[in-house]
Amino acid sequence: MKRDADIAPIVLDATIKRALRDNRVDLYLQPVVKLPSRRIVLYEGLARIRDDHGDVLSPAAFASALADGPLATALDSLLFVRAAGLMRQLEAKRPDLQIFCNLSRAALLDAGFIGGLVQFLTDQRERAAKLVFEIAARDFLTLPEHALDRLSRLVRLGCQLSVDQIDSLDIRPAVLARAQVGFVKISATVLAANRSLTESARFKSELDRFGIQIIATHIEDERTVIDVLELGIEYGQGYLFGAPRQARIDNAKTAAA
Repeated sequence: MKRDADIAPIVLDATIKRALRDNRVDLYLQPVVKLPSRRIVLYEGLARIRDDHGDVLSPAAFASALADGPLATALDSLLFVRAAGLMRQLEAKRPDLQIFCNLSRAALLDAGFIGGLVQFLTDQRERAAKLVFEIAARDFLTLPEHALDRLSRLVRLGCQLSVDQIDSLDIRPAVLARAQVGFVKISATVLAANRSLTESARFKSELDRFGIQIIATHIEDERTVIDVLELGIEYGQGYLFGAPRQARIDNAKTAAA
């Protein structure tokens, strides 16, 4: 991983623009498993950007550089294309597998971008059910009504929604349900911190009433798995189950699909 914390923002911005132009954006996948079996049922798609020398930029560095500008939407678009290609490739082996695609706030507010997704999935309805669009909690909670309406069009086509980076249990399950959210991602640390107070169990019970599943994230040891299972949580993600790895996409198969 390249040490890029000290790169000037203007230099980093130019580096990212060239990477997008030159197709130096890779799709990495991290598994989400069903507990307790640990069978992989979903993958989260993550963008990794290579600089002019082929070194991978740290996600934290390029995330701050992208912020909510037009480059964020361009990256989301490219990552979606990669994920769609991978879905075609995996259809024969794992037709049940779903892929999480992250959407930035900039993309969520871009009517043209969301309209393009709707058109693509209208033409390929069979793939919609394999997609889970993921939104950071801070973005979800501040989205204007018209942006939420656009997301509902994706849900009507068969896609699911996930809200991640939830750092407390104060978020209201009813608000999530109104937006037809199917998954929430919460760090196992946050869940464990609330377990003794039964807050996590109460929160899960409320989500269950709306059919919303919790995915416990940042699971890195077996003790954490036990804590998560004691709460009745059925999905987990973290380095214990697998680090993000670059997807191997067969471009020939993708083009033929």
